[in-house]
Amino acid sequence: MFYSLSILSILAACGEKESTTDTGQVIEDTSSETVDTGAEDTDSTDTDTEDTTDTDDTSTEDTGSPTLEDLDQPGPHTASSTSESATLSTCDSPLNYTRVQTSATNAPTVLIAHGFLRSSSNMIDWGGHLGSWGLNALVVDMCNFADHEQNGLALAELASNLGIDAPLYMGFSAGGLASLVAAANSNPLGVLTLDPVDDMNGTGSTLTGQVNAPLLGLIGEPSDCNSQNNSISLLQGTNAAHIFRVTDADHCDFEAPTDDLCENGVLGFGACGNTSASISDDSIRSTVRTLGTAGLLWLSGTDSEGEEYWTGSVNQSLQSQGLISAL
Repeated sequence: MFYSLSILSILAACGEKESTTDTGQVIEDTSSETVDTGAEDTDSTDTDTEDTTDTDDTSTEDTGSPTLEDLDQPGPHTASSTSESATLSTCDSPLNYTRVQTSATNAPTVLIAHGFLRSSSNMIDWGGHLGSWGLNALVVDMCNFADHEQNGLALAELASNLGIDAPLYMGFSAGGLASLVAAANSNPLGVLTLDPVDDMNGTGSTLTGQVNAPLLGLIGEPSDCNSQNNSISLLQGTNAAHIFRVTDADHCDFEAPTDDLCENGVLGFGACGNTSASISDDSIRSTVRTLGTAGLLWLSGTDSEGEEYWTGSVNQSLQSQGLISAL
């Protein structure tokens, strides 16, 4: 995630921030299940575990059919969440994830990857919000420390072992890089990257020509926390169809929820917040949430009108308002 500053101070900048916006969050899972994915576990004996998890429906009632203009707000569907785990050949230990199940029928599934030294708790609001808009989500805890290529392979293996033949991938920071690796090793419907960051090994450069799925990218203002926008060359190298900078966005604006530690660091070191922003955090995060949701609805085939936010008149309006700019 962060490579240009002192590694210790940057690592410390990875924490959680309470979200101030209702995003249809799904929380309060009180039990878990272990999923036998059929992969060999070299450290222990695989045991099929009966699913005894009670599914918690924590969303609001179906309130109708909002238009895509309401994408910043929770959608018309309810969603439930369960905690699960899987044994994968690409992980040294079981991979834990939260499954968000939408009430929509025949819904596609998006695998959501967090950034370096973050966790699924920093992306869970995304899962709940997307569930309210008719997408299933697997909000994953990465199982390999600082090995983003292996984490990407784990995402692809998880999707395959769960029988998700045409997944969507969405990733923030190093999770964006892992999502691209996953896309290069599977057949996804598409990929959405949120301020992705290439690693010090140049893993992104090995993906040139390898990602054939539709690819969308949102990036923030350049900073040490996103390696001075090395995501631009990363995305262009993987033939991203559409890349937009979200005006005044800092690295933390792409998580949901983020936290004060990410924004302000420790004693000023590792701070990722944009203190010179002229646009409010609420407005920036609304733009990110709206474009991210529209992009995934478009890529999944769930609602083709989502394309308007990326290529049509709505996109032009966002650019005219100075909220985004094309790269």
